Amino acid sequence: MRVRSCPSCHGRWCAAFGPRTRARRTDCEDAPCARRRTDCEDSPRARRRSGIARRLGSQLRRGAPPDACVSCGDEPVVADSQIGVIDCGIHAVVADLATLAAHAPARVRERLAGGGARGRGSGTPALGPTGADPVAVRREVFDEFGIARGVLLAIPAYAPQSEIEVAAAIASATNNWQIERWLEAETRLRGSIAIASEEADLAVAEIERHAGDSRFAQIQIVGRSRSPLGNPKYWPIYEAAANAGLPVAIHPAGDGDYPATGAGWPSFDLEERIVPACAMQANLVSLVCEGVFARFPGLRVLCSGAGFAWSPSLIWRLDASWRLLRDEVPDLTRPPSEYIREQVWWTTQPMAEPTRSEYPLALFDQFAFDDRLVFASGYPGPDFNALDTALPADLPEATRQRIARQNAIDLYRGRV
Repeated sequence: MRVRSCPSCHGRWCAAFGPRTRARRTDCEDAPCARRRTDCEDSPRARRRSGIARRLGSQLRRGAPPDACVSCGDEPVVADSQIGVIDCGIHAVVADLATLAAHAPARVRERLAGGGARGRGSGTPALGPTGADPVAVRREVFDEFGIARGVLLAIPAYAPQSEIEVAAAIASATNNWQIERWLEAETRLRGSIAIASEEADLAVAEIERHAGDSRFAQIQIVGRSRSPLGNPKYWPIYEAAANAGLPVAIHPAGDGDYPATGAGWPSFDLEERIVPACAMQANLVSLVCEGVFARFPGLRVLCSGAGFAWSPSLIWRLDASWRLLRDEVPDLTRPPSEYIREQVWWTTQPMAEPTRSEYPLALFDQFAFDDRLVFASGYPGPDFNALDTALPADLPEATRQRIARQNAIDLYRGRV
């Protein structure tokens, strides 16, 4: 019989029926804190199950999460081997600023409730109500596609990075909103700590406010920044992330003050589907060349929502340029590819879809970092990828399993 421990009361759980089975889950008889001793169903001294049902019903009425310890109400630790597919890119859509007003500090609540956001009005299609509904996510992601865990990426209605106080208030409200609307409603979800990256002190304070909450798996930083993300003004954020043991997910989310290209604002939504990879490449090069990875060896970075097909040629060129110009970057004592190999992960989404059937496997051969690739569906966006369509059908099963779950476990280190 497999067992798992409750982190609070150290009781022991029967896992014979899986983590999501409510009606048949019972305390093992050796649980020292069990209020009503009930043998496991496979025990020779199994008791009537009516008492079990009454106790589980009482637990649910008290509001304990479905995976909680019946005795103390806290969520148990699930062994890595019991976790299934992990989706590292579920978008939680903030429909408008008024949605966040109730979760914001009083000094900016009126501002958010009354609008006042200055955007460029790109006309990008809305992601739809499903991206703002935990019930739909439960049905359309967890149930329909068999996802075991999901990591949220909050898509704000607006991200005014140049207005520091408002940006910090939106980030704080977004985190409160994630907790109340998502994480308390679905225990299989994990959140991302939103920050206002242009003011490092406020960003660090927000990280410290939530770092102790195990329901947050990572820190989310917007890839559309005022400066390349390797700039020293962002270093306190990376130091705080490394100290907290949380990865930093760079995601080109939302519509804010800065374009995703070095050439200005694109005109069409079609362009918006492509240019995030441009911003991600620029930011990754900046992180490497500014010495961020060398300075913070405990930092883990996830390139999220920009694919990975572009990375092999970028890494080759970085290494070649470093060999020619290494005197310009004395902090880099090793080739850039070695820092990237140790500290950078990528999401599958949006998955490249070559026109010739032999190209996908060739792409994985070139990438050569398949232990650093995590599955992300991009739900509910129009370029959503389910696991069976995100990966080539003839990909080796061991590689498929790493991408589907193990790489995320390695990245999040106990947070999923």
